[in-house]
Amino acid sequence: TAADSSYKVLIETQGYTDPIPADSSYDISFEDMGFYGFVETDNSAPSGTIMVIENDFVGFPDNDDPDGGQRGALRVTIAHEFKHAIQFAQNNFNGDSDLWAEMDATLMEEVVYDLTNDYYNYLGGAGDVFGSPGTTVAPGSYEDITWALYFHEKIGADFWPGAWSRIENSISDLPLLDAVEQELSSRQLDY
Repeated sequence: TAADSSYKVLIETQGYTDPIPADSSYDISFEDMGFYGFVETDNSAPSGTIMVIENDFVGFPDNDDPDGGQRGALRVTIAHEFKHAIQFAQNNFNGDSDLWAEMDATLMEEVVYDLTNDYYNYLGGAGDVFGSPGTTVAPGSYEDITWALYFHEKIGADFWPGAWSRIENSISDLPLLDAVEQELSSRQLDY
């Protein structure tokens, strides 16, 4: 259900590139890892990547999911890791934009599962704008979701799909901040 929901929001609603070739499926496996999950390249997979997810989320930080913290962790992890699969389809895990992969994937946790708020666990430390207001977001990591969330909520849900489309369709390695600037400019906005 979490994978289907992530697909519906990210591909069908948001318009991101579909990492799953037609007439195929996406491989997800579950292991007892002690961390949330990962996506890795796999040449035998139709999409070029596979996803591995923690199998029970016992002992993980709490979140606000109405169905409980374990289910919330599962949901946001699948949304997060599925965005990594999309990133692979868009940039092959290369270039400047790949340095922003965790910020971008953490944003998708909130976009797909707004009520879960698992990303709150990343806020308040020395590395984020709330814990250290003078901290830069370049390149973005998990805690920089608030910077990405600002664009999503202030400008619109189509902002990040537009910026990532610019990266995917660029001839050379278009840096993420340049893609953001181009997307802002296309809307008669600037930093």
